This record gives sequence, structure tokens and C-alpha cells, in this order.
Amino acid sequence: MNVVFIGKRRNVIFYGLFLKSLQDWTLKIKYVQPRDAGVYECQVSTHPPSSIFVKLNVVEARAEIAGGPDKYIKTGSSLRLICELKQSTEEPDYVFWYQGLQMINYDPIRQIEVTHDRYTSTLVLHNVQKSDSGNYSCVPSKSIPASIFVHIINVPQFVDFNNITHHHQEDDDEALFLLPTSRG
Repeated sequence: MNVVFIGKRRNVIFYGLFLKSLQDWTLKIKYVQPRDAGVYECQVSTHPPSSIFVKLNVVEARAEIAGGPDKYIKTGSSLRLICELKQSTEEPDYVFWYQGLQMINYDPIRQIEVTHDRYTSTLVLHNVQKSDSGNYSCVPSKSIPASIFVHIINVPQFVDFNNITHHHQEDDDEALFLLPTSRG
């Protein structure tokens, strides 16, 4: 009995050359990529010939940081970033957090807390200062990483930070005004 899988894919390993029954058909693809998605046909040279079609859908696990792509935080407050793994079929071996190019999971000087559960990692940085501004990345194993840009700003105490309107002046591309709005 011969078994053949038909498909124009790479890294395909064929199993079942010595089938004990026609219920044990296995297709294994190493290092699956999105381009491996498609229909595969397994043909067994029995009389009459048997075949089975398998449609393979490939999803990529990816990280997502809530509140992006930009987050504005007041000086002296706590920054909390939540990284959630989407479309992941297994837990990551690790999740590293970076500020710019520097990993900050284990920074002994700063007040950083990193906690994990199955598909979520949370970074908390207390008493943030202007120097804490920058690009933060969540880099889990087995997933596409995510980034968010954090802006640490000094805000006068009388401004309601959660009730701000952004105004842009037409004549000056570099002008950005933050004005308090009235509560309706």
C-alpha cells in the first residue's frame, strides 16, 4: 500500500506508509508558515483508491498592548501596560518587556513589577518620570511582538487629564495644544 500527500508545500513529512487501518492518516508539517495554508490531499493506493482532503488554516500568534499606539501618563503616577496574546495555541515560554532596546523585566534600580498568567503579561512602573517616556515592547516567545509609545508629561493639577481635547493649529505643523474641555 502506498500513501501520498499532494500539496505544493515545503517541510512536509509523510506518515502512514504502513497503515494498519485507513483511519490512521497523519500529515505533519514542520515550521508552519502562513504560506502553508491550503488544501492537502492524501491518496492511498488501495482498490478502490481512497483519498482524503484536509484544509489547513494557519493563524499567527501575536501580542497586543491595550491602549496603543500611544499612551499619555502624568509624571509621578504609575504606568500599567497589559500585553495580551491573541490567536496563541500555547503559552509562551517567556515574555520580555523592553524600553527601547533595553530589557526591563529584571531592572533592580527602577520600581518595576512584571506579572504573568497564561496569555497575559502586565508591566507596572511606579512613580514615572520624563525619562520613562519612550517605546515599550512586549516580546513573547512564539508570537509576534507588540509596541506602544509612552509619553510622560507634566500636567498642572487643575487640568482634568482624562477630559482633554487636542487642537492643531493649521499654520504651525509642530504646534499641539491640550485644552481642558467643559463637562457637558
